[in-house]
Amino acid sequence: MPARRWSLLVVLTSALGAVIFLVDAWVPTAQPVRPALLAFFAGIGAYGWVGIYFIISAEAGGPMRSGLLSGVSFAAIMVGLLAGAPIFGLVLQASDSYGAAWTVFAALSGVVALVVTGFGAAIHRECSPALAR
Repeated sequence: MPARRWSLLVVLTSALGAVIFLVDAWVPTAQPVRPALLAFFAGIGAYGWVGIYFIISAEAGGPMRSGLLSGVSFAAIMVGLLAGAPIFGLVLQASDSYGAAWTVFAALSGVVALVVTGFGAAIHRECSPALAR
C-alpha cells in the first residue's frame, strides 16, 4: 500500500476518535445504548491506528532498522497508555467536568490527524527488488 494511503488511514482513525470524544464531551444522554455504541466506535478510532502505525514505523526503518523502530513505536504506545488515564483524571479533577477531559482527548486526536496530514508522506520507504516483482 502506498505511503499516502497508510497515512490517510491514520488520519481517518484519529479524526474518528476526535469526533466521538467531542460527542461524548458535549452531547448528554440518559440512554445506555448511545454511549455503548460511541465506546465501540471510539475503540476503532482511538485504537484502530495501532496496526497501521507499526507498519509505517517498520517501513520507515527499512530492512536494517525496522525492528528498532517497531520497538520504539511499541514503547511510545505503552507510554501513551500509561499516561493517558492519569492525564484524563487530572483534567477531570482540575475542571470537575467530564466534558473538559473528553475535549482535551478530542484535541489530542485532532492534533495527531493534523500532524500525520502534514508529515505522513515525508517518510521514504524502501522496496527490495525481490519484493517489487
